[in-house]
Amino acid sequence: MKKINLLIMMLMFFSITGNKSIAATLNVPSEAYSTIQAAIDAAGEGDTVEVAAGTYTEKITMKSGVIIHGAGPDVTTINGGGSGSVVIADGVNSSARLEGFTITNGSEEFGGGMFINEASPNVTNCVFTMNSAVYGGGIFNSNSSPVITNCTFSGNSSDSYGGGMNNTNSSPVLTNCSFIENTGNGGGIYNSNSSPVVTNCIFSGNSSSLHGGGMANYSGSAPSLINCIFGGNSASTHGGGIFNNGSSPSVTNCILIENLAGNSGGGIRNDFGGNPVVTNCTIWANNAASDGGISNYSSSPAAVNCILGENSLPEITPSSMVVTYSNIKGGYPGAGNIDADPLFVEIDDGDFHLQKDSPCIDAGDNSASSIPANDYDGNDRIIDGNIDRTATVDMGAYEYNPDGTQKWVFLTEDMIESSPAIGSDGTIYVGSNDNRLYAINSDGTQKWSFTAGDDIQSSPAIGRDGIIYVGSKDNNLYAINPDGSQKWIFITNDDVGSSPAIGADGIIYVGSNDHNLYAVNPDGSKKWAFTTGEYIQSSPAIGSDSTIYVGSTDGKLYAVNPDGTQKWIFNTGNYLSASPAIGSDGIIYVGSRDQNLYALNPDGTQKWTFNAGGWVESSPVIGPDSAIYISVGSKFYAINPDGTQKWALITGGNLYASPAIGSDGTIYLGTGGIFNAINPDSSLKWNYHLSDEYDFSSAVIDSEGVLYFGAGDRKLYAINTLSYGPANSA
Repeated sequence: MKKINLLIMMLMFFSITGNKSIAATLNVPSEAYSTIQAAIDAAGEGDTVEVAAGTYTEKITMKSGVIIHGAGPDVTTINGGGSGSVVIADGVNSSARLEGFTITNGSEEFGGGMFINEASPNVTNCVFTMNSAVYGGGIFNSNSSPVITNCTFSGNSSDSYGGGMNNTNSSPVLTNCSFIENTGNGGGIYNSNSSPVVTNCIFSGNSSSLHGGGMANYSGSAPSLINCIFGGNSASTHGGGIFNNGSSPSVTNCILIENLAGNSGGGIRNDFGGNPVVTNCTIWANNAASDGGISNYSSSPAAVNCILGENSLPEITPSSMVVTYSNIKGGYPGAGNIDADPLFVEIDDGDFHLQKDSPCIDAGDNSASSIPANDYDGNDRIIDGNIDRTATVDMGAYEYNPDGTQKWVFLTEDMIESSPAIGSDGTIYVGSNDNRLYAINSDGTQKWSFTAGDDIQSSPAIGRDGIIYVGSKDNNLYAINPDGSQKWIFITNDDVGSSPAIGADGIIYVGSNDHNLYAVNPDGSKKWAFTTGEYIQSSPAIGSDSTIYVGSTDGKLYAVNPDGTQKWIFNTGNYLSASPAIGSDGIIYVGSRDQNLYALNPDGTQKWTFNAGGWVESSPVIGPDSAIYISVGSKFYAINPDGTQKWALITGGNLYASPAIGSDGTIYLGTGGIFNAINPDSSLKWNYHLSDEYDFSSAVIDSEGVLYFGAGDRKLYAINTLSYGPANSA
């Protein structure tokens, strides 16, 4: 029976595996294979021909199913010897791969460097240089669809069409490729009845003795050009950057700069039904005898969301194309068009990103069908760049994103540990260790400052009447009028480092290191004092039933009735300095140095605990999805309402502050000199770097989405966000 079972298993194995052989690696050079072609001839499907560094003077023919892998184009060269195509791919499929070579010194009628016929090979990380042909100096594609990635075409030449590449009846996919200083009609690429997809490619210094220095498109070609740069290309007659004859490419997120045509169309020339759709492109400083930006003859092209300027005049052949929602120097008729300085970041350095005050921000047309999902940098394309709560596409290749950009910085005279507070009129109030409370206008200018007797580390609280309440290490609670004058002082017997809280009836509650929680009337008189066992460094929280919750360094959380009597005590057993937070369901969350976050029912009984593995000294914050966020050492936790961990992040430094949460759920938190915006799924949205590894105060967000936080470098920062205000915690 065992023998029968073994036989059955063997039969099953062979029926599944069939005649598959184990993939082999054939090394070149070796005793078995002195040439690359010898190894290719011997290779079977799934095999790899591994070619060592060196120069190989030969010509090779690819085979389906075989990977030909060089040691890298810097050290591995196939030299064609000046006769014939260096590489031939005839009828092979996508399993034929060529990787890591320099292909040079090929000379043939079709494809000096490589001839691809009715094939779809993969070509990666190769350099095609100093090859020549009548058609397609670097590569000639005939009825083919190769995938070509991370390749460079330089110094190749064609006597007729396509210095770098000639595509005839073909649809190659080109990604991250460079075409540099190739020559031919269509210096970089020539397309005839072809539809290549060209993404993230650079065309620079290519030249044509006829048309299309960078690219020439003929005979119904329809290439897709996405995120490409055409710079410094030249044509003796038309189309320094791109020439289209009876062809209709889509040109998206492209930059055409300093291209030259002897006749017309320094940037683009369209002839006889050359009808490209040009979307979100920047066409700048191109030159020609006429029509420096875009030249048109018997064609009906269209452009939308583009920027054209500093091209030789006229920028566009007058009245020859439909242009909308574009910035055209000198003006051009069409819906949404403007004529204004685009305010690029740095033209001289080739930086065509938009400055924050650019008129091109949010000035495009969202309804254009050709708008890409991303800009040239790969960032989201339709963003609310001017923060008016309406996301509109920008003009040009780059989308301006204000999220995480600095609005202003305000300098105090000492470090800021106080969390800012925002008044109903938009005034920002923040304390500093220079003994001052600052009132700052929303534009970053100082409104006034108030001087206390010692550091102000307490975060201010603002009453409905605009009175600002703040504690100081001089033992006092101050009430300050909206004009910066003192209303009254309430004196305690030790430091007031915790922030006050204001009840619905206007009573101010504040803790002191004299062990007392004070209830202070709006006129500054004491209503009552509740004594705990040690310091109160925790800011009180007030429940919907007016119960006041406050922690003490005696390890206890106290629930105090509005009349100052004790409601209940919960003992954590260790130092408690973190302020409690209250959910909409009345659950109280508080952290302790016993390494736990506690969830307590309104009657003081424990609902659950979460062990954070370190002291919980920052106040928990509740998100719009009811998740609870806490900082513990260098870890940041998101905790589900049932007490289970949602996720955790390891940060680059210790976390001392509580996060702020935006209306979109974005979490804002600083550590180690880096302030981070974190998506609700824990992925990083953006970060903002200080000049050194300073600590941060807890942050706040105003109703416009501006984020405010202080730091150890004495500065208060205002940072733009797209949160449109703070979250309404669940």
